[in-house]
Amino acid sequence: MAVSASTHRLWCFHMCHFIGETLSRNLPHLWSSISVTVTEADWVDLLRHYIGTSKDWPLKVFVQQNGPLKAVAASQGAAVLRLLMSQAFRFRELVMTLDNWTILGRLKELDVTFPSLTSFRIRTETTDALEPEYRWLWHAMMRAPQLQMVKTDSWRTYPYQQLRSLEIEKWTDVLSKGFGYLQQCGQLESLTIQRFCPEDDVAVSVNLGFCPISLPRFHRRRNPTTNGEII
Repeated sequence: MAVSASTHRLWCFHMCHFIGETLSRNLPHLWSSISVTVTEADWVDLLRHYIGTSKDWPLKVFVQQNGPLKAVAASQGAAVLRLLMSQAFRFRELVMTLDNWTILGRLKELDVTFPSLTSFRIRTETTDALEPEYRWLWHAMMRAPQLQMVKTDSWRTYPYQQLRSLEIEKWTDVLSKGFGYLQQCGQLESLTIQRFCPEDDVAVSVNLGFCPISLPRFHRRRNPTTNGEII
């Protein structure tokens, strides 16, 4: 018996619907990664659906905002990030690329914790990240008990005593200050510096000007610019 085209389309529709329902209800691990871009669009309802579908599965989260931040985008983005941060207890990995930090300043009233976070990557072209209204994020990171690996643009946006691996995009601080930060990473095992250009580079060959530091677990340093690795 021949199957009509309309019957075939209906069958395909029901099959796709069944597959979609199965994926959303029974396979939450397929929803374990999410990327949120701050725009003028309102993603709140979509994010709510994602949160419900992914259930309690650990999450890998990407947050990005590029270019000037319009008022509408800041308002919509704050609502989305506030909802997203309500799931911070599920974050396993967090990657943030932000050109403008104003949006995070709107979340300063949040009491966020990252009990499961193991990896954090932050990239920003602004020094605003250190202003008081953004300290809620850094305080939460410093209390993250499982956090072991951080990639950052500068020394100023960590330090985390529990780190085992640290990657610095660019070392521009005075050596003594940089090593002062490093001293706080007593669990550090691996350090990677992508670009090494300290402010006091002229004085490096004459007087390092810092006290000896003790990192008992530290065993590997790498500078990719020279392909050098010291064990």
